[in-house]
Amino acid sequence: MATEAELWDVGEDVAAGLNRTLYGRGDFGVATCVDEELGVTAAPIPGNPNHAHVVKWPVDKDAQKSIAQGIAASATFVPNP
Repeated sequence: MATEAELWDVGEDVAAGLNRTLYGRGDFGVATCVDEELGVTAAPIPGNPNHAHVVKWPVDKDAQKSIAQGIAASATFVPNP
């Protein structure tokens, strides 16, 4: 499991790579994905051994949006310190 510092470092790296500002993050757990009938698979990448993919998304765009809204509603916003 990543530490707070590691989470922010990864976020800052991603934001910098996209030439964007990191304002915060949305924290949610695997259980949220399971509740939405999705899956989560480990997908480590260089510099982020904790990276994962959310899988089993439906093909239908409206269904994807509905699930994403459910995940967002359950997530906790953590502002960039």
